[in-house]
Amino acid sequence: MSEIKLQCKCGQVQGLVRNFSVGRSTRAVCHCADCQTYARHLDERSDNSGGTLDEFGGTDVLQMTPAQVTFHQGAGQLRCLRLTAKGLYRWYADCCKTPIANTIAPGLPFVGVVRTALAVDGPLDAAIGPVQFYMQGKAAIAPRPGQKIHNGFPVGWFVATFPWFLLGKISRKHKPSPFFDRSGRPSVKPEVLA
Repeated sequence: MSEIKLQCKCGQVQGLVRNFSVGRSTRAVCHCADCQTYARHLDERSDNSGGTLDEFGGTDVLQMTPAQVTFHQGAGQLRCLRLTAKGLYRWYADCCKTPIANTIAPGLPFVGVVRTALAVDGPLDAAIGPVQFYMQGKAAIAPRPGQKIHNGFPVGWFVATFPWFLLGKISRKHKPSPFFDRSGRPSVKPEVLA
């Protein structure tokens, strides 16, 4: 088990992923239209030039439990965006519009930390393991040479995610969460785009 530093682009928001293990997480690149819309929306509101989407329209996400994520600086800068009233909770740093993480619901032990928030020294694959799944390829903006991009969520992703998700549910790893309070309300009121 190890720790991974979290940090927004300007450094005002800082935190940690604690108790990280490659075997208790999943790394995926999502090409869905919603992830692309979210990244472009934040890019339009910032002085930063992208970095969230790769050249194929994919967002690199490290998936784990919310209880592993803590912020020790700048938590007041966290904001939440939902593309629709029932969409994912998408968390970002208001100071520089860096995407931080995605959550599904307060009671689920699942958070996807976006690559842009991982402050890793050296090669990313060495620190967090290689990408296991390229998914939602029907919205990819270009083919990914040498890689299979699944049109939806591949069965292998469910198989890889289910053990740590189930263990997280049993051991209540959805709490504590820096994204939701004890009663399950978002820590900040989400902005809904549509």
